[in-house]
Amino acid sequence: MIKLSFYIKSVRVQGLGVEDAIVKFTKGFNLIEGLSNHGKTMIVQFIEYAFGGRNQKDSLSLNIEGTNYATVKVTLQTEQGEVELARNLVENKSTIKVISQDKRLLSGDYTANSSTDKKLNIGIALLQLIDMPTDLYLPKNEKRDPGHVSFNVLKPLWLLNENDMPKDDSVLLPSSNSGLFLSSLLYLLNGKQIDTYDWREIEKRRIVRDYISGQIEMVEHKKAQLKQKSIGNESKLQEELDNLTMQLDEVSTLVTDKLTKSKKTFNQMSEFNDKIVAADVTLSRYESLKGQYISDIKRLSFIVGGEVAFENIEEPLLCPVCGQPVINVENETKHVEAARKELSRTLALLNDLEQATASLAEKKLSLRKQYAELEKERNAIQIELDDKLYPRLDEIKAAEKDYREQIEVVSQVKVFDALLGKWTSKINDLTNEGIPERDVKFKPKQELGEKFYDDMGEILNSLLEKGNYPKHHVATFGQVSFDIMINGNKKKVSHGKGFRSYLNSVTVMALSEYINKNALYKPEFLIIDTPLEGLSEKYSENPNESMKHGIFELFIERGKNYQTIVVENPDHLPSDIDFKRKNINVISYENEEGFLKEI
Repeated sequence: MIKLSFYIKSVRVQGLGVEDAIVKFTKGFNLIEGLSNHGKTMIVQFIEYAFGGRNQKDSLSLNIEGTNYATVKVTLQTEQGEVELARNLVENKSTIKVISQDKRLLSGDYTANSSTDKKLNIGIALLQLIDMPTDLYLPKNEKRDPGHVSFNVLKPLWLLNENDMPKDDSVLLPSSNSGLFLSSLLYLLNGKQIDTYDWREIEKRRIVRDYISGQIEMVEHKKAQLKQKSIGNESKLQEELDNLTMQLDEVSTLVTDKLTKSKKTFNQMSEFNDKIVAADVTLSRYESLKGQYISDIKRLSFIVGGEVAFENIEEPLLCPVCGQPVINVENETKHVEAARKELSRTLALLNDLEQATASLAEKKLSLRKQYAELEKERNAIQIELDDKLYPRLDEIKAAEKDYREQIEVVSQVKVFDALLGKWTSKINDLTNEGIPERDVKFKPKQELGEKFYDDMGEILNSLLEKGNYPKHHVATFGQVSFDIMINGNKKKVSHGKGFRSYLNSVTVMALSEYINKNALYKPEFLIIDTPLEGLSEKYSENPNESMKHGIFELFIERGKNYQTIVVENPDHLPSDIDFKRKNINVISYENEEGFLKEI
């Protein structure tokens, strides 16, 4: 009994006022045969469309907008129930509505475009039906840029469409995202995560790493320089600094005391100097007063002397000037006595002044002696300050500064050690996050290993033999071309369109068989559209009929274990196989009506 993770149960196209177009599949071999332009390929395209493909540049081959068809619904059968994928053909084309009985894929709206906060890409969501994670990012190129894996990335494993059938190059490598497909193939086989690189983020980390490396180098150099200046450990240096601080306080206190005393002495000297100046002023005044007294004494002495001289001179009767008679005044006031009294008083004042001057001069001399003593004391203080205390203060301050610098050096070394620890840890984190070299390229074809290519070659030869491919042809699977090679040559060298279609179909079946036998995750169904198109080359023993028969026997054999859907024209089918008698699900469109009734 066939047991599949899921298979396609039906494709239904609906519209207003038009009969539903429906095709039902079994989980074995299903053959869609019919004339051209009867919608056979549209069935395949509708499956792609419901799976989130055929967007933008990949359009549907028929013009749906000219009909009343509006919605395509593809029903999948899983082990847990049915899953219906419904996508509008006319508007809101990017939304796929899911109705699911399978708890792995929740019902709701999904998108055919990039995932958003509200809608997950349907191709990514479908991975859940084969138990793959939806957050799987794998390398999409040699640089390991990350690509989000989806069911549509795996399309070469489950679909070979009509346009790619006669392809010269490998049908297993899609025109876009071939690197992501190969990475996905590796993951399907072993389930191991492959590192991807966000180069913009890596470049940021590289810049940070290079900056930190430069800072570490600079700090190491600075630290080495600081250590050369260091003379001890921090505790010893702090002890010496505390001792110097104590000495500095003592000398500073002593200097303050000396300065206070010097200031006091200076104030005293100022007071004495003021007194000396006042004495000088007073003595100067005394000297002036003394001169005045001496002048007064000389004047009074002259008056008294004149009066004495004139006492014995006879008075003239006539005035010698005017000739008039001189009147003799007997009672005329005599000035001699008054002058003598004034002279006596002035002499007494002069004597007092000379005594006061002598006393003041003696006091001034005493003041000068006291001033000189104070000046000597102040000079001694200043000499002590200049010769002892200030130099000692400077010496202590210099030593204190040196020790503080030493302590600062030790502190800086500690800071640098802390920075080095943090930066080293950051460098390790960046290294653990991975900063790959730019020239290290990811080559998934090589990562698959030689055994993969050997096994693929064996499967290809087995299928070709069972498929009645002409003898004397040895098939291998090329690592570079990632394609079937016949007698060491690429298929386009000696094979025409029909044979290429045949070989491409066999190649897809070979990889599908390898995956189903060896992979952890496997999309088990396979759709092949028109595998025998162009098979008309003339060989002996009529290889056309034998090859047609052989390849369909391969399809029938595959259908015993996995869902296989083949689309083919009636005139390409082998005439000696009765598909209906073999219980093959044959969907036939040979009359006037095709899959879509309106078209």
